[in-house]
Amino acid sequence: TVFFISHDINIIYTQVDHVLCLNRKLFCSGAPWEVLTENHLKRLYGSDIRYYEHRHTGYRHHEHQHRV
Repeated sequence: TVFFISHDINIIYTQVDHVLCLNRKLFCSGAPWEVLTENHLKRLYGSDIRYYEHRHTGYRHHEHQHRV
């Protein structure tokens, strides 16, 4: 088991299979593409965020970066 702590959503999407979101307690847990939804991110970081979702079909890990 490796614990990796980051606020960089791009890295999380490309490097991990399971994520725990903590905000003084467990907020959400699961695969990044399942739990890092627009609603969860707004609740974690505040409603003043910009959210961009870029989807691929057939590949989970890929070369380019996502922007949030």
